[in-house]
Amino acid sequence: MQPIMNPMRNLMLAILMCMTSLATGAATSDLDLPGMSVDRADNTDSIDENLQLPEIGDPSGNLLTPRMERILGRAFMRNVRARMHVIDNPVWSDYIGALGNRLAAHSDARGGSFHFFLIDDPVINAFAGPAGYIGVYRGLIMTTRSENELASVIAHEIAHVTQKHLYRAVDAARNMSIPNAAMLIGAIILGAAGSPEAGAAAMVGSQAASAQQQLNFTRRNENEADHIGIKILAASGYDPRDMAVFFARMGKATRLYRSGHMPEFLQTHPVSATRVADAQARAEKYPYIQPKEDVRYDLLKAWFKSRDFEDPADTIKHFQNALDEGRYHSKAAMQYGLSLGYISDRQYTKAINILKKLNKQFPQQMVYTIALAEAEMNDDKQIKALERLENEWLLHPGNHAITMTYASALLHVNLPDRAYQLLREHLKDRPESASVYRLLSQAAGQSDRITESHRYLAEYYYQSGAPELAARQLEIALRDKDVPYYQGEQMEARLAQFKQEMSDIENRL
Repeated sequence: MQPIMNPMRNLMLAILMCMTSLATGAATSDLDLPGMSVDRADNTDSIDENLQLPEIGDPSGNLLTPRMERILGRAFMRNVRARMHVIDNPVWSDYIGALGNRLAAHSDARGGSFHFFLIDDPVINAFAGPAGYIGVYRGLIMTTRSENELASVIAHEIAHVTQKHLYRAVDAARNMSIPNAAMLIGAIILGAAGSPEAGAAAMVGSQAASAQQQLNFTRRNENEADHIGIKILAASGYDPRDMAVFFARMGKATRLYRSGHMPEFLQTHPVSATRVADAQARAEKYPYIQPKEDVRYDLLKAWFKSRDFEDPADTIKHFQNALDEGRYHSKAAMQYGLSLGYISDRQYTKAINILKKLNKQFPQQMVYTIALAEAEMNDDKQIKALERLENEWLLHPGNHAITMTYASALLHVNLPDRAYQLLREHLKDRPESASVYRLLSQAAGQSDRITESHRYLAEYYYQSGAPELAARQLEIALRDKDVPYYQGEQMEARLAQFKQEMSDIENRL
């Protein structure tokens, strides 16, 4: 993996990489893997070798085709994974996906797919990439004071996607060089409207004219995204006034940071009094709504907070003090955070006692069930934990968080065949999930399916943005003399694809 650098620069590199893949014709076709069903209409994507960037956009409105959009989005996500700490915890991946899809269902997406993910970084920001890939930073979540505020930011990013702001930028980039085009598009993703600092950072190495194009685009984009985002919030059962509330708080922070380094949200989403007033005026057109917030919002913040402390004793002290002093938005979230502290400190009995009470009080909340099972696994209560997870899985077959936790528990007690079958089926619904490939590789290895283990590990590395490591795993798999002919041909083709992509990247940088 490449080192983690400045978040803005990381996004620029991710865009440059995926634009390189488009411009050079790097194939991104999916590979038939054991147990994986592939819809060729959706998943067999390749680019004509003669495709060049100037053909991507069209001022008449014929923007990227759906096929090319999928390719660009997948390439972008792989490169984000290579440069950022994407959170693969299935519990929280499920939550951010549920929140995002609740909002997207009330947008103008017209059946388009979205992919929401979390980044473990204190940066206060969010961004919308190609094909509906929307990233939310830990810092932004910890800065919001309610799920409604978080929803307002995500609705804003969804609006960038539905209004095709990125593809308008692609059209504007038709006559630029690949690096300058990538810089312009990256700046659009970052939403750097009217911010000289962000504009300069995003446009390093590009011409001044390109920078001016970026500024003109993003000023219009931000206003339009606010307007559409407010509509999405109201239609989704959230109070649209919270968008203005959040902006106003960020606006105050802008004044405080005038002489120093301001949070990235303020660089990429600059807040003015006019913008706040416009958001307030638009929101007032809608009746007040008491939103039904998901308790997982508070639980996620408690999970993030528990990771801030190096010493588990400090984690325990923080959450216990909050409970004792009544300093919380959700008592259950503070109790959950306290249980995480006890788990980190290996005080499993205390953690289990807390989680059992929460699980009994809120039996429908899967977060408590999973945490309780994990604590029981650590406390040598494997049979009880497996029964708990199996029962939950039977109630919610196919649920990502339960399936992944259950499979991990099965591997922990050396039942790899059951985990392997479970994960092969799950892969059909998540063919681009790096975490599923990683766990499948482990299950295949533990069940003596060595060649398949290397193949799945290759796909894990590829989805994680490391084609060189993916190629190495396939080279190892191909040493197996007993591989059936057709499988060997598939692996040879996939290996050639990885090597071509590595060559394209090296030649372009």
